[in-house]
Amino acid sequence: MLNSLAPLSSDGRVDPNAYEQAFVRSVEVKDEPMPRSRTVEVILGVGWILIAFKWWLVTWAVAKYHIPIHPLVINIPTVIFGLTCTLVYWFRVRRH
Repeated sequence: MLNSLAPLSSDGRVDPNAYEQAFVRSVEVKDEPMPRSRTVEVILGVGWILIAFKWWLVTWAVAKYHIPIHPLVINIPTVIFGLTCTLVYWFRVRRH
């Protein structure tokens, strides 16, 4: 895009190869295997422990303080998000 402005600031001559150099000719994607990461697996494990604790805490708080909401309204989205993160990692590692 800025190459098209170059003739405005110079003497008006355009390099004949400028058009060919302005575009990507090819893209090479290397699909290298992703090794299992002990750190990621520990983080996922700690995350699931925290989700289990949150499940218990929300259920307890709703019952104790008579909050007019069902605990699953809070707990189900948390579990779905945790499951999504776990499955993305698991399928990414397992694919290779």
